[in-house]
Amino acid sequence: MDIEELKSGLQKFIDKCNYDDYIYKELSFDEAYPDITPTSFIVNLVAKKSWEYSTIGQALDTLIDAFRLETEPETRKNIFTLSLYTIDEMVNSEKKRDWEQIAKNPDLTPNQVKKLFNTGDKDVIALLVKRYKEDQTFKALILADAKLKSTMLPYTI
Repeated sequence: MDIEELKSGLQKFIDKCNYDDYIYKELSFDEAYPDITPTSFIVNLVAKKSWEYSTIGQALDTLIDAFRLETEPETRKNIFTLSLYTIDEMVNSEKKRDWEQIAKNPDLTPNQVKKLFNTGDKDVIALLVKRYKEDQTFKALILADAKLKSTMLPYTI
């Protein structure tokens, strides 16, 4: 199974979890065994702040139940791991892929946006600038913070 087939096979699971307000739609994938064909995949999920759970174990129980109900055995066979992260974990990651995934997140705080700018990664900054130009809510978040406003200004002139 290739990555596109996997994404398609996970769509009902993603929709269910998003509808129930558990995770964000933006997922990322890693090959469990790079350069080996066929391989299985690590699916990286970001938990929504609004999702209340008492323990990570409870969160995983809920996600695994939805995963089993909303995916076919063939899809599940190609998943090595479901990895659940918070927004802060993604922002503080050392992986560019995580920064790119979380730069699109609607619940970023000003401090998290600052951390993404501080990565210095031109692609991540380009995503933030594009979002600033297209997303009025994100633009208002930036303009409400003097440091973010001055950080963004050179990119929008």
